[in-house]
Amino acid sequence: MNLTRILRGYVVLLGSVVLSKAIGFATTILLARALGTQAFGVLGTSITFLGFALVLTNFGSDAIGTREVAAAPERSAAFANGIRNLRLVLALPVSLGGLGVAMLLKVPLSIAIPLACVPWIYAFRQDWILVALSRERAVAISAILRELAFFGLAAVLAVRSGSVSVALWCFLAAELVQSAITQWAYRPGKRAGSSPSFAMGTTLRASAPLAFMGVMYLTYTRIDTPLVAFYAGPAAAGQYFAAYGVLFGLLSLVGPLARVGLPAISSARGRSEGEVGDFIHRLSLAACIGGAFLSLLVSMNAGLIVRTVYGGAYAEAANALRILAWSAVFTCASSLLLQRLVADGRQGLFAVISTTAAVVNIVCNLFWIPKFGIRGAALATIASEGCLLLLGMLAYLRRPETGPLAGKMAWTGASCASVWWITTRPEGIGAAWSTLVALSLFLLLVAPLLFEVFRVGFWGKGISRAT
Repeated sequence: MNLTRILRGYVVLLGSVVLSKAIGFATTILLARALGTQAFGVLGTSITFLGFALVLTNFGSDAIGTREVAAAPERSAAFANGIRNLRLVLALPVSLGGLGVAMLLKVPLSIAIPLACVPWIYAFRQDWILVALSRERAVAISAILRELAFFGLAAVLAVRSGSVSVALWCFLAAELVQSAITQWAYRPGKRAGSSPSFAMGTTLRASAPLAFMGVMYLTYTRIDTPLVAFYAGPAAAGQYFAAYGVLFGLLSLVGPLARVGLPAISSARGRSEGEVGDFIHRLSLAACIGGAFLSLLVSMNAGLIVRTVYGGAYAEAANALRILAWSAVFTCASSLLLQRLVADGRQGLFAVISTTAAVVNIVCNLFWIPKFGIRGAALATIASEGCLLLLGMLAYLRRPETGPLAGKMAWTGASCASVWWITTRPEGIGAAWSTLVALSLFLLLVAPLLFEVFRVGFWGKGISRAT
């Protein structure tokens, strides 16, 4: 397994994610301030349901394609054409079904039509194959230009009009930009035609558990906003969606690690199981520590963040953000562990784990939102993410490195929670000093773990064994 390649790919994607998410966050701020809490809640609910549509259009094909092309790059042209055609076939029922549901719910056509068009544009996106071929720079450029397009269009059109439908049309145009760039970036030397190296039926069967898992993933991460809108109204949904926007920015920092990790793990199949497992577990521990650091920082400054970013109208979002921030610990810790299930061909188990987390999230939301409002939705997110990490660890319980990793992650979480409790008790201490003391104490408590993760021997061993 080439550690240098993974780190290089991660740095490239991380840089693009930080920049693109910063631009995307600026767009969110523009729209939140221009639309108001109620219309912003409608926008958040619409984008949530669009996420389900894209998962069904993709149907897990990107993960299967990445895995297969990373293992056998000569099949890239066949898989590029095959997966595009597969997505186009699936986009038809997804779009028509979405329009039908919109008509039943009496959603305005000005909102339903752009939402129904997005799956067709998404079908042509080729970022997955660029990652599989270690061309992360093209993916980074496409993501940044997409966010720039959305920001520019939203600033000129959506902010001026104050319309949800205009914002969604801007979103559609931005999707077109990214799909066009990735299509241009991937230009195979020859067409695959009817190459037998891609079989749509086989791919559908292999990706079905991943598609189901994707639906479950959205259920335990994004269904909160529609449920808040149902129980507490669109204004409360706007508050929650604003808080979740900050959390989504945090989680974007770990996304590239999982994305570049999948092709690297897939290409290492058949090599030393101990080396692969040790590598993944160390990176997972590093991600857990990073997630805990960010959780502590955001939770202690939630009020300041919300007031600065969204303004006084979204003050209630701070209550949700203080709780939501803690879910980043579990999400960062479980990201690579769950990607390893895909690389190992255990998609069925991944689907079971995702289903369990989704059920936990829905049940908790149904009980807690009516009682606690948006804070109940935030608590449900923590419960589902914690369930996901626990089941991901149990999936590799027989591996010798799993037990020690669980103990180190538990120490990281306990250290973070203890430091937060200690530094928020005294009164009269400024927020800046409290945050500084808390972060310093936390780093001191996890310093031995950081030394273990980043010690020279580990990196040297990884590079020397790279192939």
